[in-house]
Amino acid sequence: MKKAFFALLAIFIIVGFIGCSTPARETQVTQGDQKSYIFFSGNVKEAIAYIDGKPFLLTEDSISSAASGQSNNAQVMSTTKIGRNLIQIAPGKHEVKVIKNNQILVHRIILVGEGTAFELPIP
Repeated sequence: MKKAFFALLAIFIIVGFIGCSTPARETQVTQGDQKSYIFFSGNVKEAIAYIDGKPFLLTEDSISSAASGQSNNAQVMSTTKIGRNLIQIAPGKHEVKVIKNNQILVHRIILVGEGTAFELPIP
């Protein structure tokens, strides 16, 4: 009886040491894309978009900066794959104006979240 007791005790001690010696599972946290985008659709030809006061010339299939310098919270990103004008912006509140032929077509305050794209149709 004593042999069986000591054998079981030895097994429990060995299993306990093995359980303590195995490495713990590592968990990883992945953070989503912190970039946000605004894209213009519709009648964008020869329109100028002002995002937080910085001008961007809109064209049919791409976008170019109308300003010589660019700020940190509005960066140009050209794309032609789906025919939209895409601008990378920081998440948060932005003032957007679109002017064409000296006429204001759009004047909005928008709120863009992290990893989202905001579409702004131009009439």
